[in-house]
Amino acid sequence: MGHEKLVNRNSNRISKYLSFVFLAGIVSTMKSKAGPAYRVLNTLAEYEKFLEHNDHGIIGYFESETSALKNDLVKVAGQLSEKFRFAYTTAKEILDKVGQTKYLRN
Repeated sequence: MGHEKLVNRNSNRISKYLSFVFLAGIVSTMKSKAGPAYRVLNTLAEYEKFLEHNDHGIIGYFESETSALKNDLVKVAGQLSEKFRFAYTTAKEILDKVGQTKYLRN
């Protein structure tokens, strides 16, 4: 199939031929499956920590938890969480910081 064997059947040791890229792919896939498909950013500290990460991330800014667009983001996150990190926020302090409150309906 194009991938080296993960386990040597004779000795049960990880094959020395596994490449770093292959292992990184396994780790990335397992991380995306281990937790939720998205994060809820409730504080400015959580928001800034999300932004510090090196992987690509998508953040939704919503005025309430009942937003139809928020529900769409959650669905997309479930489908694409292996490729991107997803988060959303309804926290006023975050919305104010990034200038999103002027675009939300009151």
